[in-house]
Amino acid sequence: MKFNDKVIDTQLLAELKDFVTILSKQEDLEFDYHFGATIHVDDRQITASHFWDHRDEQVRSIGYKTDILLRSIGTMHYTSVSELQRLKHEAQQGPLPYFCEQLFTILEDVRLEEIIRTERRGTINWFRQRLNTYRHYFETQLNTNITRSYTLDELFCMIFLTVTSESPFITFDQANDQQRETLKRLQPLLQSIYEARSTKNVVNITLHVKEALEEDYSDMINRYFVYPIQHQAAMTEEKVVDELKRVDPLNNADEEDISDDDEVISETFSTWHRENENSDRNQSFMQFELEQGTKTNLIGDGARQTEEGDQAMASVQGMSAQTDQSDTSI
Repeated sequence: MKFNDKVIDTQLLAELKDFVTILSKQEDLEFDYHFGATIHVDDRQITASHFWDHRDEQVRSIGYKTDILLRSIGTMHYTSVSELQRLKHEAQQGPLPYFCEQLFTILEDVRLEEIIRTERRGTINWFRQRLNTYRHYFETQLNTNITRSYTLDELFCMIFLTVTSESPFITFDQANDQQRETLKRLQPLLQSIYEARSTKNVVNITLHVKEALEEDYSDMINRYFVYPIQHQAAMTEEKVVDELKRVDPLNNADEEDISDDDEVISETFSTWHRENENSDRNQSFMQFELEQGTKTNLIGDGARQTEEGDQAMASVQGMSAQTDQSDTSI
């Protein structure tokens, strides 16, 4: 299927939607492709990054699925909403908001990935393939940023390659001296990510790095990642999974107790006759919004909503009359 000049693999899309439902255990949570991998709380949606769109088929599928794993298992259950809000507030007060956003996201994903790999051993190869793809990408981006003299973008690429490296000895001979010296100073802070046990730890690392850089660097030019949680309305729960489960109460909080022993009135209603029909055959149906009302302890299946054809069918039912057996005009 082609949409906005882009070919959509409908079979993969359906598979990813099911993947979101199964992992999140939220039946109404939707899936879509977006600029970054994130949970849109207001839209009740998990997205996978467009970064994977133009990879080969196997890498693309794995990339989308690891994005979903990080958000539906990791961010939903293990990221602190209050700590993320604290970081956003602090970042907006300084000169490096884009850098803080992207640094936090990659560091938090390092922490969450380790949790997921431990809980679900079958995902290890997926995350290894994900890491290889991202490392190759940021190696290319590093050279591009060096050429364009995007100093903080250059440093960010070096940070990403450092914290995701399987070797403690990694050099960037092609990088500028300033970025190499800065990275060397940041090394102890960055290494502490492997001991981080909470979002608070990750936020503190991010803010310490920000303080070490804000006097010497201007903000990043490129945006590679976005915050893992996106929302407009205020969030009141500490975990995203609790926020998604939260149901707003009725406007009025009065309750009515109805006992099972209350008198039950049974009444038989007659069938439809022409005499019961309105003269103009226009029936009126009433519909109520459930934002207001009184809570009861009655349990039922609920009423079916009126549909467009109901009125026409109501006019037809029971409209019979005696005819001649040979009359075929009906």
